[in-house]
Amino acid sequence: MDMRDHWDIFWTVFFGAIVVSQALCMVACTSIGIHNRRPMESFLAGALLGPMGILIAIALGPRRHCPTCREPIELEAARCPHCQVVLLPYTEQVKIYEAGKAEQLAAEANARRIEEAQRAAAAATPVPATIARTATVVPTAAPAARRPAPPRRPS
Repeated sequence: MDMRDHWDIFWTVFFGAIVVSQALCMVACTSIGIHNRRPMESFLAGALLGPMGILIAIALGPRRHCPTCREPIELEAARCPHCQVVLLPYTEQVKIYEAGKAEQLAAEANARRIEEAQRAAAAATPVPATIARTATVVPTAAPAARRPAPPRRPS
């Protein structure tokens, strides 16, 4: 093995390490961007700048969307720069969302409890033996839908 073979191995490993580290930076930046709601900007920072892109992806910070025009805006914005609508602070929006979610979950749980109570009451109601022996279910065809009568022509 001569010196040229050693350099070939060195450059292959060196460029392979660069490609792998660049791919890892893109994945890391994209996951940071998804958390911050800026996946595309973070992916590009990781793809173009490598390890430095991770710091930029963290520095970009989170964003939210305007409820009116759905454009991305800064998290702390008090007014949308696109449609000029006045916004609630983000913490207030989160509280309202969580309160609505809690109310919805409580209503669903209450509906389940009512259904279970109705089923238990129906199961606890005894059926008289004479009705149970004589009652049979006979399937019947649904009545045919009536078509409206055609309009009469004036005579």
